[in-house]
Amino acid sequence: MKNVIVVIFSDEGKTYEVLSTMKNWSGSTKVLSGCVIKNTGEGIVVKDGFDFENDASGWASGGLIGSLIGLISGPLGMLLGGSIGALIGLASDDNKVVESEKVINQVISKLDNYKLALILVVEEPNINEINNFFDANDCAVFYRHSFSQVEQEVKEAEKLQKELAREARKKLQ
Repeated sequence: MKNVIVVIFSDEGKTYEVLSTMKNWSGSTKVLSGCVIKNTGEGIVVKDGFDFENDASGWASGGLIGSLIGLISGPLGMLLGGSIGALIGLASDDNKVVESEKVINQVISKLDNYKLALILVVEEPNINEINNFFDANDCAVFYRHSFSQVEQEVKEAEKLQKELAREARKKLQ
């Protein structure tokens, strides 16, 4: 099963150690792509990443991670993170924003200032292999969902972000 996994770290060294292990993973789980992002206290930045998918759908994994990062670090991410909470009033349905952004909201709520997140796209015949690895490395998997579910949530979030931008432009005029 193709899944998206997000792991939050406080220790930058440990994050890169795990990223390196994932780049060279040789288990039955196939690690397709990964990215490290960091909350700098002033925003989310991409620190490092890789994409091993070479087939026709390879762009989708990279695109999904890129879109997810864009949403986390963009205006919608700021709304959900409370950085610009005053803009919530621009949304026609405040609950819709929070309810519809499960993945993004989970990452934002766990990615406090100066913490890092490792986002992975993996093909897992069995979730125990990756779970055991993270357990042995004192890492907590905060999020694991099917790739298709995350892809759908990202599409919905992008649509909502466009709607919010349109509404904000109208109110500013």
